[in-house]
Amino acid sequence: TYQYLCGSMVVTGASSYALYKVGFTANILQHPQAWMLSLGLTSIGAMLLTLRTSFSQKRGLKHLFWTLFNVSVGSSLSVLGHLGGSLVSEALIYTVSLMGGISIAALSAPNNYFLSLGSALSVGLGLLNGFAVIQWWYPEADMSNLTLPFSLGLFGLFTAYDTQKVLRNAQDLSQENDYDPINEQMGLYLDSVNLFVDIVQLLIKLQKEEDQDEDEKQKRKKRKQG
Repeated sequence: TYQYLCGSMVVTGASSYALYKVGFTANILQHPQAWMLSLGLTSIGAMLLTLRTSFSQKRGLKHLFWTLFNVSVGSSLSVLGHLGGSLVSEALIYTVSLMGGISIAALSAPNNYFLSLGSALSVGLGLLNGFAVIQWWYPEADMSNLTLPFSLGLFGLFTAYDTQKVLRNAQDLSQENDYDPINEQMGLYLDSVNLFVDIVQLLIKLQKEEDQDEDEKQKRKKRKQG
């Protein structure tokens, strides 16, 4: 399962970097809403095809849909290349560290505690989607101070939930229940993508605040000198 999770991250990162280098992101930035909507629908379609295709009976087709899904997600993330390699690399390090720490905590938690949070997490995801729809239709409504910490906490808990879910399903192997490592890693993969995007947004927000503070200091210096 974790081998496929690493594979998903590698394919997503490589496709995102390649598309940024060939200038694909310029097309996205010219018509961002149309492109992101089409890429989002492509990702959802590829994900559903991946989940519904049997791993044991149609392994080749399963891997094809899985690769298409990862590439479509990478296409959406390719626009982050314009933020600069240092910021993206920093966000990647924070994401890997955060997911590793949460996964260790989830594996050490007694009685599969996080699995009992499934219903609450679903409600939280519904609220987050509702905020996203409002933000989509009213871009001038800045709700990042609310949605960003909420999203980070939500997908952090989802990481713990999905980690315990993978462990439980791996322990419940039977002949009637074929284990599908691609499907099992899907939740953790989506958690990692969402955490990565949230951390990128957080770093951008912190950078803007630092720049504003620096501008204020420069203005104060000029006033004193004047």
